Amino acid sequence: MNLKQDIVSYLNKPEVKMYISKIVNGILEKNLPIKNNYNQLNNNLNNMRLQLHTIGKLRKAAGMQIQLDKGKNIAYEVKETGYSSNNYNNNTNNAKILAEAFASNSSMGNLVARIVDDEYDEFKDNITINNADRLVQETDNALSL
Repeated sequence: MNLKQDIVSYLNKPEVKMYISKIVNGILEKNLPIKNNYNQLNNNLNNMRLQLHTIGKLRKAAGMQIQLDKGKNIAYEVKETGYSSNNYNNNTNNAKILAEAFASNSSMGNLVARIVDDEYDEFKDNITINNADRLVQETDNALSL
């Protein structure tokens, strides 16, 4: 009991408190970069979770639209957007715009033209379905960035 009181009284001395404070501050300062990296990684993880949730919504909307349009001669075209003229970027952006429009994003919906051909043609429908599958793949690629 006496030893415990001696330790407590020793630790309460101002010079001991200052020494312990220097040690603690040194440890905290040394670990600050690790803490900052942890915080940055945690922020990145949260952003990725949000993106994954958004991708899931857009993918579901695109899949539902494909099912709704199956058996119909319907095509979608993205109006001029001003994005890069690079073909890959343009296709990627178009796929993302279409998915956003299918998910009822009204600002993107204004960029999409729906083209309907009332004459059903099985050959054209197969091409449309293949294009829709391609757009789903492009959407997945675009949203995985």
